[in-house]
Amino acid sequence: SYMGFQAQTLAAKDGMVVKLEEDTYVLQEVVAIGYGSQKKKEVTGSVASVKAEDFNAGIKSNPVGLLQGKVAGLNISRTTSDPTSTTYNIQIRGFSTLGQGTGSAPLYIVDGVPTSNIDNIAPDEIASMDVLKDGSAAAIYGTRGTNGVILITTKRGEGNSDKAETQLEYAGYMSVSWINSRVGMANAEEFRNLSTYTGGLLSGIDHGATTDWTKALSRDAAITHNHNVAISGSHKNFSYRASINYKDAEGIAINNGRNEITAKLAADQKCLNGWLKLQYDISYMHYRNDYSSADYTLAAQLNPTMPIYDEKSPNGYYLVSNSGQSNPVERLYNTESYQDGNFFRGSIKATVDIKSLPGLKVNAFAAIEEGDNRSYSYTGELLSPNSIGSSDWANRQYDMGLNQLYEATIDYVGQWNEHSLVAVAGFSYQHFMNDGLNASNKGFVMPSLKYYSIGEGDASKDNLSVGSWRNSHALAAGFARVNYNYD
Repeated sequence: SYMGFQAQTLAAKDGMVVKLEEDTYVLQEVVAIGYGSQKKKEVTGSVASVKAEDFNAGIKSNPVGLLQGKVAGLNISRTTSDPTSTTYNIQIRGFSTLGQGTGSAPLYIVDGVPTSNIDNIAPDEIASMDVLKDGSAAAIYGTRGTNGVILITTKRGEGNSDKAETQLEYAGYMSVSWINSRVGMANAEEFRNLSTYTGGLLSGIDHGATTDWTKALSRDAAITHNHNVAISGSHKNFSYRASINYKDAEGIAINNGRNEITAKLAADQKCLNGWLKLQYDISYMHYRNDYSSADYTLAAQLNPTMPIYDEKSPNGYYLVSNSGQSNPVERLYNTESYQDGNFFRGSIKATVDIKSLPGLKVNAFAAIEEGDNRSYSYTGELLSPNSIGSSDWANRQYDMGLNQLYEATIDYVGQWNEHSLVAVAGFSYQHFMNDGLNASNKGFVMPSLKYYSIGEGDASKDNLSVGSWRNSHALAAGFARVNYNYD
């Protein structure tokens, strides 16, 4: 096999010579570009297209993971296995600015909608991902395309027969994760023996227990499972695809995990004898992140001969030392922190085929994205030395984001003799709005009040903190592109 040629399978024998034939199908393959598509052989910019059958298999917290190692010049890395963190570090052909981090992230276009959040797409519902890597390919998106553009096209219903067709699909996986090895620190027996090797400097620090602090903060095994069910069909001038995806991912740390459910509907309809084509897309996601307060750095530093629990202690946990260290298990089970949220994306596109002018089409596109998330955290009173005298603390926060998009474009595709011309021009208006508030307090009479009744804490109100914000901005743009081909 070789890129650009058809693969062959044959029996090996001495002295054989194999001649590969060009795969012209690859050159005819259609790739998505900004506001349109082209055949691979006609693309002049640097564009890489990866189809669903070529995606990486396995667990993916974000659709970008499907492309890892698939596109030259696209660097994708992930530095954590925490399921609540869905982000990847992404650069297309290195840094285009002096800064790093989010400033070097590409622009994402999901079914025509420019967005910064693609966590809400089920990987099993993606048909293709096209990466616009250079300036000429991404230029139609203006300065937003400076760091490259990734176009994501989701799956749709196919077919247009007189007989109704329906297809049911299922995809799923399950995985198990565990800690592969200890952190390399001394266990209780080794720690006790250190007194001999240090000439008695460590004598008197044996607290009589055998504790693996890292294990006490961790699950024996973290299970992740994902299920995607889709039904698609078509009949005459209507096709559709509806899917629902459920994912539950546990982290290695206790109280750490992510749970999400995503539903999507895509439909295509032809009206007025083919003059008008309508495309509908609706998707919704609900998710919950549970954040763990497990402190593995402290677990590696603590004396392994200290016990975790103490029946004489008011809250049942051992007071680990007088050096300012705390009992990490006490903190783990006395701290609660989670976030849940919803995300909605909906769009409609109308395409009018001007029959009197073959090749000319007028498009109108409108989309809306709305997401909200609520964060809750609560820490009860701790008996650890560095926490004695401190009060319980609760916080809650609400964020909402709104993205509205309106676009109008006109396309022309013409061919005569050995000449071909493809042109697009349009106008885009996008409005963004963010709104939120937060509140925190401490000193609750009853721990059960926590973040449910922030105002009930600290009767003096000295520790009550409240804040809110709202901001918005808009982007208006005119754009055009012309592609000319000769022979």
